[in-house]
Amino acid sequence: MSAVRLAVSELRRLTIGRMPKLVVLALAAVPLLYGGLYLYANSDPYGRLGGVPAALVVDDAGAMTPDGSLLQAGARVGAELISDGTFDWKRTTAEAAEAGVRDGEFDFALRIPADFSAALVSTTEAVESGSAPRQGTIVLTTNDANNYVVHTIAAQVATRIQSSLSREVGSRAAERFLLGFQHIYQSTSQAADGADRLATGAGQAHSGAEHLADSSAALAGGGSDLLSAARDLAAAALAGGDSARTLAAGVDDLSGGLNRLRTTSAGLPSRTTTLADGAASVAAGAREAATAAGGISASGAATLSGLDADADALTGRLSSLGVPGDEVAEISARLAEARTSLSTSHATVAALATRLDSLALGAEQTAAGATALKAALPTLASGIDSAAAGAAGLHTGASQVAAGGTKVSDGAIALRDGLATSATGAAKIADGSATLEQGLGTLTTDAKSLAAGLRSGLAEIPNLDAPARTAAAGTIADPVDVRTVRQNEAANYGAGLAPFFLSLAAWIGGYVLFLLVRPLSNRAMAANQSGLRIALGGWLAPALLGAAQMGLLFAVVMLALDFRPAHPAGMAAFMMLASATFIAIIHMLNAWLGAVGQFLGLVLMVLQLVSAGGTFPWQTIPAPLHGLHHVLPMSYSVDGLRHLMYGGDLMAVGRASSILVTYLAAALLLTALGARRHRVWTVARIKPEVVL
Repeated sequence: MSAVRLAVSELRRLTIGRMPKLVVLALAAVPLLYGGLYLYANSDPYGRLGGVPAALVVDDAGAMTPDGSLLQAGARVGAELISDGTFDWKRTTAEAAEAGVRDGEFDFALRIPADFSAALVSTTEAVESGSAPRQGTIVLTTNDANNYVVHTIAAQVATRIQSSLSREVGSRAAERFLLGFQHIYQSTSQAADGADRLATGAGQAHSGAEHLADSSAALAGGGSDLLSAARDLAAAALAGGDSARTLAAGVDDLSGGLNRLRTTSAGLPSRTTTLADGAASVAAGAREAATAAGGISASGAATLSGLDADADALTGRLSSLGVPGDEVAEISARLAEARTSLSTSHATVAALATRLDSLALGAEQTAAGATALKAALPTLASGIDSAAAGAAGLHTGASQVAAGGTKVSDGAIALRDGLATSATGAAKIADGSATLEQGLGTLTTDAKSLAAGLRSGLAEIPNLDAPARTAAAGTIADPVDVRTVRQNEAANYGAGLAPFFLSLAAWIGGYVLFLLVRPLSNRAMAANQSGLRIALGGWLAPALLGAAQMGLLFAVVMLALDFRPAHPAGMAAFMMLASATFIAIIHMLNAWLGAVGQFLGLVLMVLQLVSAGGTFPWQTIPAPLHGLHHVLPMSYSVDGLRHLMYGGDLMAVGRASSILVTYLAAALLLTALGARRHRVWTVARIKPEVVL
């Protein structure tokens, strides 16, 4: 008797009569009831969360922002949650929400406190005024007695709200920082322009001072020569002179020199007036530049101090809002770089402010000297005019030397005194002009250095327009974007669990078959058939029924549940291979151990239920169970079905199929050995201790 005939005989035995046929149909439908109904019930639970009752309490009173607008973050969040429709939100009071969660009316509750918007605004206020920021709070109330999974899903919703608001608040604070840098940039640019204008004006004043110094030196030299001649003439006049001719010749020379001196000094008052006015303007400009530089330095110091406090406040706020530590460190590093650049510019401005203050003091002293010189010039001009008049009188007296000797002596003395006064004034003009020239040269150099330093510092200060500032603030608030790449994707939650539950359905289907099918044919063993033939004949009938079970389950999964596997034919064939393997294992246990073997089949199902890795990754099960994952066949059934359904590596399907075939062959060989053993009848076989 062949194995096929043994299988046909067993199938005929099972289908004799109406009731046995119905029993066979019921057994064929067992995997469908388990796998099909479970996958149908869990096809898309996340898409049906809109039926989960949840309480929403919005107590937020709103808050005024620094720009004068009203922020109602709580009302906006509540409206977005209701319009999103993820849950069946019910607006209620805090007391009713808490009681509803406790009594099971609501699965969870979400409450937005009254100071929620005020806490969010405090972050911006901390950036601008240095006050302490407060953390906004969302209160999530759950009750695991209602449902544990709802707690996990609700926590994800709260986390999503927190992340969204954190990005918004962080973006607003970062934009305030960047706007402050823009104001610093504009102030520094204005200071640089002022330094350029100061350098230009000081350079022009320095050029005029050079011409004035040259003229003053020439005037001082001429006055000294005339004073020496006047002294000689006075000495000669007092002594009486040797002769009137010599005196007349000297008087002529003196008169000519005085006339030239008067001509040379004729434009000196207007030049000195210009010098005094220019020196006063330079002194005023230098003092204004020193004051401006001091103001810039003080503003930079205040900005640095505020920036330190603001940076600490922003870092603390970002950390409290759940921004990862590495992102907070990156934002702090960028702010530190900006502070270093600003500190360098501030140091340069402070040093130049000190030098400008010293230059302003020198310019003011020079202006005072020029003013004094301007006041002394009338005396000098009067002295020159007196000297010229005296020379004229001396010339007349020389002609009348005999009669006017006393008159000549008086004129010579007056001439000497006037020239002495003129020489002193000319020396003061020369000294003041030299000092003014030196001070203006230093002022020009320092003003150019100040302008260059400020221009250099501008390159280190962020200066973004409104769109770029908004984009940069958004990037600072949310510096990391996650781009998910799914190489192979399950259609929904049910499709993700399908490989596991289809494998379980195949095992359960094979298990229930042996409640009706006889593992070994007693007639074949009595006829002394080979053990392998008896084993194949006993396995083939339930294997055919198992194939029918898998075909029916596959049809329901494809047509009723609308699953679209990547390899449908391969999936159907693999399901039948898994069923045949599981049936061979259960067949072997029944052939060797009878009712005990049937019980061990149930134990094996439980072990594979926890070790196959059908829901969570198998690495998450306790370490003592890791070995079961690698040894038991359902692990490979789940793995192969995943690759066939989602479009994964077909080499993995080949490996899983090879392992299942190996289990199948090993089980049939062990069953053949058991059949050979059972050809010898024992008392335990005739009257077993346990019967199912």
